[in-house]
Amino acid sequence: MKSGFEQSDSKFTILTRKVIRIEKTVQSMQAASRRPNTEPVEPDADNEKNEPSVEDGRAEEKAAKDAAVSEKDAKDATPRKDATVSEKDATPKKDESSGEEEEEEADIGEKIGDNSTEKAATPKQRKAPARKQQVLSPCGSDNGVDPDLVFVKEYTPTKAEEVEEAQRMALKQQATIDIARANVQRQRQLAASQVSPFIGDSTVKGIIPNKPRLGYGYDPNEPVDKDRLARLKKDFKGIFGPTKFKLHIPLMWWHELVTQTEWLADTHMDAVMNMFRHRMKLHPEWFRSDRLCFCDSTPSMLWQKDKWKRFLSTKPDGQGLGRWVPGGATDLFEGKAPRFCQTLKKWEVDIDEIYMPWNVKDAHWVALMVSIPKRHITVWDSIPGCLSERLLAKAIEPVAVLMPYLQRLMADIGDRYKYPLDRYTHEYISGGDVPAQDNSSDCGVYCLKFIEYHSLGRLFPKTLCGRNMKAIRAKLAADLYHEINCRGPPERNWEDLDNDI
Repeated sequence: MKSGFEQSDSKFTILTRKVIRIEKTVQSMQAASRRPNTEPVEPDADNEKNEPSVEDGRAEEKAAKDAAVSEKDAKDATPRKDATVSEKDATPKKDESSGEEEEEEADIGEKIGDNSTEKAATPKQRKAPARKQQVLSPCGSDNGVDPDLVFVKEYTPTKAEEVEEAQRMALKQQATIDIARANVQRQRQLAASQVSPFIGDSTVKGIIPNKPRLGYGYDPNEPVDKDRLARLKKDFKGIFGPTKFKLHIPLMWWHELVTQTEWLADTHMDAVMNMFRHRMKLHPEWFRSDRLCFCDSTPSMLWQKDKWKRFLSTKPDGQGLGRWVPGGATDLFEGKAPRFCQTLKKWEVDIDEIYMPWNVKDAHWVALMVSIPKRHITVWDSIPGCLSERLLAKAIEPVAVLMPYLQRLMADIGDRYKYPLDRYTHEYISGGDVPAQDNSSDCGVYCLKFIEYHSLGRLFPKTLCGRNMKAIRAKLAADLYHEINCRGPPERNWEDLDNDI
């Protein structure tokens, strides 16, 4: 059996012989075409050898090119049997000399067939394995059954990812709140073209006061704190619910505050107003203005009835003064009373608006807001149409008359003429946007809540109603116990109140 190189040489020899045979055939055909029809002339062998024609040169050049191409093909690939057969068929003529060449070609073909048979019998087969049919995944891809390559329409995050996402959203929300607060609380400044060298002469400075924003310090609608309420119940047992026996004074006082069917006394009103004043002293920014005053029920208790009649019975002097004044009125004006959380802020100088609970005929509580600059009194009533105009004017007459009198009395002697003794105007607001009570015992709670909402700059909510009154009372009691350490009715110093002027 011949090696691969010998087989390549044999093929090259065969191809060379074929090229020579084709060349001879072409030459003979060309020579026959040049002979005349009458007398065939035999070509001169010497001339053919010595003087080749142009056609012979072209044929030789073509044969050389064909030989070069066949040599390149023989080097690149193993000869095939089909190619040999096709080449045999391409031969136009067979002569006697080609018989030997055909026999050699047959021998070479048999040898090539034997070589291919031996290669097929070897254990290492060079044929590529059959390709398996691909199985499409459920999502329609050609990735097979590999679960890592299957696309899922919905992604279910893990618990750790959910916690991380919640933390990220919380930080984002807090950052948004901080930015909003910074934009609201930032100090406005004048542009360079608006700055005036004359202090007080620039009208633009008046519209940019650069005062801190006040109000909305806390939410009065928040539910009662459970810890505060639990401590109150622990220290004062039996104050919630019906009582089967008579309670002593502190427990009875708490019981009246938290029970919806009980009427609030003046000591309850004073305790809650003291808590508002305590909040104002610690956090004035919580309220809509820092020039507010929370007065207790002292004017309501001592400026009416006999005290008021005595004031009217005394005659004034030439300046309209010299009348008898109820005890404690001047201390209230100068901020020395009440004793609890003294503000020491003088009305009109440091205070513009005064909140106070006012009792009408010992039967009904209303809320008053006295505006000193406007010389006006606003009245909020939780029972629509309870007070007529004549009855209301008579009920708040002590406040409407004593306020201008105290302004002139407490002013400097040279400035008293600036304060007229004209009565303050008043406005009665009831019904509509003012919540109304549905019983006869919650007027005191409504009065206190009107003062709280208005001082915070809030509107009266619809949730201020009888259905929530039990929770509102419990919240007031728990806040009193926790914030101002209230353990019962506040004490009133009657000796100071009796020092009439």
